[in-house]
Amino acid sequence: MLTFLEQTEGPQAVRHIHEARTDAFGLREFRKRDCRQSKDEPGHICEFAVEIDTVAGPIARSMAGRFYIGPRGLTYDGSSSPSSGTLAHSAG
Repeated sequence: MLTFLEQTEGPQAVRHIHEARTDAFGLREFRKRDCRQSKDEPGHICEFAVEIDTVAGPIARSMAGRFYIGPRGLTYDGSSSPSSGTLAHSAG
């Protein structure tokens, strides 16, 4: 995204983003909730809860996906299982 911004708006636009720290974030919490063997496909379906701090406020999300051994090692597929939660954003 920053590359596109630089190409379309110039390096001063990227500097502005860095100065405003809108590209910064911190991982507050990452919890594995549940993991079980997939019934339909190889691997395991795992559920997670994630909290991320941004300059605009915290973002909390629950999600699920399948982990399996792929051609390049352990692979995550978030499309194989629907999200178990919604994106929550609260300014604070």
